Amino acid sequence: RAQRPRPRRAACRAAADENEGEYGANPDASLRGEHFLAVGRAHCFALDEAGKLQDKFVIEPLPAGAYEAMTCGSKTSYTHVVGVTWAQVAGMDAAELPEEMREADFCDEFEFRAKAALRTWQRQHAMEKLQPELTLGDVRGGEDFNFNLEHKRVLNHTFEPDDADNIKQDMSIDVYGREDDKKDDKKDASVEALYNA
Repeated sequence: RAQRPRPRRAACRAAADENEGEYGANPDASLRGEHFLAVGRAHCFALDEAGKLQDKFVIEPLPAGAYEAMTCGSKTSYTHVVGVTWAQVAGMDAAELPEEMREADFCDEFEFRAKAALRTWQRQHAMEKLQPELTLGDVRGGEDFNFNLEHKRVLNHTFEPDDADNIKQDMSIDVYGREDDKKDDKKDASVEALYNA
């Protein structure tokens, strides 16, 4: 018995082929200047030449999921969040942003990260549930979020693991000599100690 053709599946396949041809070489072709996304002002830190932590504020794009977690009370280093369009931030000009953002620097790889975050705001859940709470130009901060610096974000700190950071194993087959190690022999000071230096 011959199967009947499935026009809907054929149409979907044709549409997929067309989109692949249109966007395959340029995945940014679907981006529009009016597309919505959120950017935040993050309170970070940077090590100076003396090894002491200094305050550093950066502007970062926020995926919809991260913003939703913040509204549910998750701890965050963001002091403010604002709803913007892609056109506002594509040029990485802080003058295009509200006053709360203008003293901060744009983060590394901002354009790449912003394009990825922007696409999360185009999903149905974000458009229906989150965008109405964070409208274009709306700045949220202060008591809106659970701001917390307990775990400091150090932008220029490189973590160097040692043998003690490997997966723990029975000391009877320890090949790293960790049994003789002492905690106070660690060369790297904690981030908290650097901040209080």
